[in-house]
Amino acid sequence: MSANNPDYDVIVIGAGHNGLTAAAYLARAGLRVIVLEASPTPGGMLGTNAIFETAPDHLINEGGIQASLFRSSTIEADLELQRYGLRQIIADPFHVHLDPDGRSLAFWKDPTRTADELKYFSQKDARAWLKFAQQLDAAMDLALPFMNGHPTRPSGRAILNAIPVAARRRKDLQPLVNLLTRSHAEIITERFDTPLLRAALASMPPFCWMTQDGTAWALIYIGMCQRTNSARMAGGSGALPAAIQRSFQAHGGTVRLSARVEELLVDRGRISGVRLDGGEELREVGSGLLAFRAEVRPVEDAPEPQHGLQNVVVVDAEVINPGLGDDDRVLLKVGHPDAGHGETDDLVADRAHGGVRRDLQGCRHDVAVEHHVQILVDGDPGK
Repeated sequence: MSANNPDYDVIVIGAGHNGLTAAAYLARAGLRVIVLEASPTPGGMLGTNAIFETAPDHLINEGGIQASLFRSSTIEADLELQRYGLRQIIADPFHVHLDPDGRSLAFWKDPTRTADELKYFSQKDARAWLKFAQQLDAAMDLALPFMNGHPTRPSGRAILNAIPVAARRRKDLQPLVNLLTRSHAEIITERFDTPLLRAALASMPPFCWMTQDGTAWALIYIGMCQRTNSARMAGGSGALPAAIQRSFQAHGGTVRLSARVEELLVDRGRISGVRLDGGEELREVGSGLLAFRAEVRPVEDAPEPQHGLQNVVVVDAEVINPGLGDDDRVLLKVGHPDAGHGETDDLVADRAHGGVRRDLQGCRHDVAVEHHVQILVDGDPGK
């Protein structure tokens, strides 16, 4: 593809599961998307590949091996991943740990089953486990809506819903505050005595040096597995990105492997494309659109509706586009999903202000709550 013949609205660098997921959502929104991957195989840290030349039929999960937070999201349903071949195998127990003397300890979705196993080692630890599991369950009630929401700007509904949850389960939540400040090692040794239990909790969810302050939060992983049921992918971890890729390609997406991006192309202060290591250049189309999520919600203190419409909503929209220039006008349009392209209402026109991120919040408009929101970029960049 030449720089003078742009064919894509969005260029995604990296065919790991995150890049493919973003690309798949964009393709379903009607955008022309290409994913560029340096490796000869897709999947990134969820890849399942033959890595030994002497054992070409022996496939290895190169990174992640199980699904936990993914199972609490709507990604599988949104992208119809079962239709495209994904099959999850529930892992219950989700971990089994062996002692050199032959004893074992299994961790189950149902914490009472784990506690029953712990009774063989320590009645005290069995009781402590049930208490810890109850506290983690309270944390899941509070945390899951935020984990599956916007990472820096949670929705107002999630915040409002969190208040009664926190109040109702405050006795369970209060002891977990120290997970944010204490070390992983401290929490394990203070709560439990059984060496096999301590060793298991040390090996399951560490994400950094476990004696550092603030690392105890990783134990929330236990609560996640108890809430969502951990699972493995039939065929290996790579089955998940493979299903996402098939969903993406079924909606017009393109994946290029062995296509290493050497340089981001910058034109008048904005990223306009990429150059591959072989010299080939790919550029975005004129609008350079890259947009994520627009939330429409009713507001209680809205002004009187105009034009005879009965519902007033607040539109919270975020445009994430590193390619927007200062002269690009961002239009937020609202219209019924069954309406034609000419039947949308312009809500806001604003500038990109530096082009990295632009939040358009609090724009009130008289539209039905079920109306469809689209974020469009109006005009050619740089004009």
